[in-house]
Amino acid sequence: MLLFPYITRKTAWSHFYQHCSQSCEKLQELGYGYEIVFVNDGSQDKSAILFRRFCRERQGTRAGIVFFPEIFGHEAAMTAGLDHAKGDFLVFMDADLQHPPN
Repeated sequence: MLLFPYITRKTAWSHFYQHCSQSCEKLQELGYGYEIVFVNDGSQDKSAILFRRFCRERQGTRAGIVFFPEIFGHEAAMTAGLDHAKGDFLVFMDADLQHPPN
């Protein structure tokens, strides 16, 4: 399971999309199933529209978004993601690509 807490990521979307898509394709090629959970930590920049599109494009994959109505912080976002996780292992990643998914 890949967990991405985020806030205000619309401007960095194209870089995130490219790197994360490549990593997801590699997982599929290796025969691994995966799930993705994005946690919107009160973002008001319409980035949720882009993350929803990303989830729709991952057909056959469990993907979703948890929404916070306001900013609760990174730790609360990670905890919310854990509450929605179904996988056997979990990878926390920030959507700012400080640690690229590849």
